[in-house]
Amino acid sequence: MQITEHVHALKIPFQVTDTSGLKISRFVYIYLIYSRKICLIDSGVASSAQIILDYLNRTDKSPKDISLLILTHAHPDHIGAAKALKSISGCAVAAHAAEKTWIEDVNLQARERPVPGFKSLVNGIGSR
Repeated sequence: MQITEHVHALKIPFQVTDTSGLKISRFVYIYLIYSRKICLIDSGVASSAQIILDYLNRTDKSPKDISLLILTHAHPDHIGAAKALKSISGCAVAAHAAEKTWIEDVNLQARERPVPGFKSLVNGIGSR
């Protein structure tokens, strides 16, 4: 969805399966800032990569136009597709230093902060 000439928002639907097997529908917004290059704010869940790539294509942009991915925090619904998008676009990734460990080591995050369905939500940046 185009908000302004330069700001685009995508509502990314996903599901979390709790320990009882109940599927809970959720969503997260990611933002694309279009200029000479594109700045992507958050990456959504792991399955978001294709939604983002399809949107870029529909707006006559290329994944290589993404120069920067800013991760606002380490929750799985905000970092889930970061690894895939970084690999596809070659973009730089920025995040607050306090979030770095959980972003770079998603296995550590999964152990320290168990979230139902964590592994289905995250394709980590640097899974150690």
